[in-house]
Amino acid sequence: MNKIYLLFFFYILMSCKHDTPRQQNVLSNDSIQMIYLPEPTSPKIEDLIDSVTCIPLETNIECLLANIYKIEVYNDRFYIIDNNGESIFIFDNKGKFLFKINNKGRGPKEYLKVTDINFDPISKKLIASDCFSKKIFVYTPNGTLEKVLRVNFDLSYIAGLDSDKFIHMHSHCKNHIKDPILKNYDLQLLDSVGTITTGVIKNQTPLCINISTPCCASRTKNGTILYAPNLTDTIYHIAKSGEVRPEYIFQNNTSNYKTIPPDLRSKISYNEQNKILLQLLDRNYLFYNGTLFNSPEFLIAEFGLREKRKRLVYSKHDHKSILYDLEKTKGEKILGRITKYIIAQQNNTFYSTYAPAMLKLITEMENIPEKELKKYVTDLDENNNSLIFSFKFK
Repeated sequence: MNKIYLLFFFYILMSCKHDTPRQQNVLSNDSIQMIYLPEPTSPKIEDLIDSVTCIPLETNIECLLANIYKIEVYNDRFYIIDNNGESIFIFDNKGKFLFKINNKGRGPKEYLKVTDINFDPISKKLIASDCFSKKIFVYTPNGTLEKVLRVNFDLSYIAGLDSDKFIHMHSHCKNHIKDPILKNYDLQLLDSVGTITTGVIKNQTPLCINISTPCCASRTKNGTILYAPNLTDTIYHIAKSGEVRPEYIFQNNTSNYKTIPPDLRSKISYNEQNKILLQLLDRNYLFYNGTLFNSPEFLIAEFGLREKRKRLVYSKHDHKSILYDLEKTKGEKILGRITKYIIAQQNNTFYSTYAPAMLKLITEMENIPEKELKKYVTDLDENNNSLIFSFKFK
């Protein structure tokens, strides 16, 4: 009888062990590319930016937007969520309103608030998440709901992988989390029903929170993802299979700036995060702030906070970098303003957005000549939806 109990206990133990999420090692990469951070400059903005186009979004009762939170660009369409998160608005690439997805509610196939969207080029599906109801929604490009997954954790950024699997990039403060995979790793792999199976990339900022979550990862047309954890010096390549390896490393090549060492990263807490980081900026520390865009020609990453943000433009062609202060560019003020906050990217085209009322206020406060503004914006009606600006780096 004792042997039977012993065998039963052993069976239960092995079953639990099999279901326990596992750690996945980051693969080694012998061809890691070093990105040398040069001394920051104050370039003439016209020497960096080219091909600027203003796209006014249609305004009617069906598509009134609050401040735009995130834009996904796919097949000549803009998929947009605003700060309210009540709907996903779809416009064509000329700004014409097409339709919206509105499934707000408390039902099994409804969300409380859309907190993130991401287009998956592998499955050609739009993936939306709601951190409040803890659900993942999978839509077709035309807005048909195909699948709803319920998870047991607070969602951040979700992307699709091969075989109907997902990867989760966790950006919330983790000091209250008990799940070891969520707490100890920056990435979690999910199976087709939304269960966490594996943790990847050991978390180096356990008490911290990502500063710029909507732009923490950048996806290519073939489905691969570039991702960099907050305050890191390493950019990781995530394959469609879920394999992760380091792709780029930031190497400080400046004489006036320092980078945050790992022991200091681990001590920065969410409660005093901004205060500590601003103090580090005053002491000439240079740190990655969670904003990353990967185009065929350029890698764009940002460092610092608020009025002390710096943008890195790394050319993949000649492996040269420019690091410039976003508040200290020379040349046309309005061009510096409308390209200051990148919100989306597709191929080599980048996108920013401004509410007309805010853009008008900026031009008045900074005494920007109307002639300079008219070069890029012909109609500035404060009651209209936001303007989207597309541009390229030279």
